[in-house]
Amino acid sequence: GERTGNVDLVTLGMNLFSQGVDPQIDFSQIDEIRRTSEYCNQMEIHPRHPYAGDLVYTAFSGSHQDAI
Repeated sequence: GERTGNVDLVTLGMNLFSQGVDPQIDFSQIDEIRRTSEYCNQMEIHPRHPYAGDLVYTAFSGSHQDAI
């Protein structure tokens, strides 16, 4: 957890990359890494997880659209 100093390295690396800092991590196989992680941990990656979730490139604008 965050209080013990653990960090999600994929999120940290991608955040650094998005700010112009090269984390020197190869993300070209992120989908394969995700599948391996899910298999080894017997836990699915949350659909809204940054960079690797199924819905990462999906927008839901229903409530925002209703407000307009």
